Amino acid sequence: MKNAQIATLFALSANLCFSISTIYFAILSKKNGSLWMNCFKAIIATISFSALFLFSDHQIFVTGSLFFLLSGFIGLGLGDIFLIKGFVELGPARTLILFAFQPIVFLFVDALILNEHIHLKNILAVTLFIICLILFALENIKKNKSWNLVGLYAAIFGIFLDGTGVYLSKKAFISTQFDGSTANFIRCLGAILFFLLLSFFRPIKLIKKFQELDKNLKFKAIIFSFIGTFLSLFFYLNAIKLGVLSVITAISVTGPVLTTIFESLIMKRKPSKTMLLCLILFLCAFSLNFTS
Repeated sequence: MKNAQIATLFALSANLCFSISTIYFAILSKKNGSLWMNCFKAIIATISFSALFLFSDHQIFVTGSLFFLLSGFIGLGLGDIFLIKGFVELGPARTLILFAFQPIVFLFVDALILNEHIHLKNILAVTLFIICLILFALENIKKNKSWNLVGLYAAIFGIFLDGTGVYLSKKAFISTQFDGSTANFIRCLGAILFFLLLSFFRPIKLIKKFQELDKNLKFKAIIFSFIGTFLSLFFYLNAIKLGVLSVITAISVTGPVLTTIFESLIMKRKPSKTMLLCLILFLCAFSLNFTS
């Protein structure tokens, strides 16, 4: 199996882990706030990656470490704050339309900056992913009839920071020989550093709010933080390491479509015709990536 095919499978695995977990992230965020949820799942991921880091052979490169630390600080820490602000102000539909432009930008980054070979099938797949996402967003956009400039700017800045984090990670992999677990451990440390600094200005009350949860929610907070952050990041960073950024980010932006499908299954809701069409387009695009 080629690296590109492995990267595609990794990206899909990351997307599936994150998509099902976001349902419970939303529930817990309503209970304890999105800032608490982001910080808690970052800590769970850091603990998990530290175990892999301690019990595996690894090499540390100073330059690469700085890239990954900055990637985590910018993408996993600061970027998530602005993305969530965009979701709150604009709603997911409009934020996701903006997110669809990220793989388009990375097509040029791959070709012009990273000197990656972009196959015609990859370009077609990226296009199908974006159409899939826009169809999904347009189905929900009727719920909100006016643009909120605060939310718009927050979403754009959040997407920019997320993309910057992804680019820094790819750059580190190109310049060094980091393994995925070590890279993720350093990225998580970057996110923890961000939340630690933020806590001086805005208390997160991590332990207190966790103790206020009942046993069922405590279990879900831990298990879905593990699945949606540790496993998702493990697969995603390995996908970035082996694949091209435009393809990996294109697969990732369809996460909300998969989340809605999971919601339909968990809540026993019948999916709409648009959702079924999005699923077909997603499978076609994924097939194009896998066979290119």
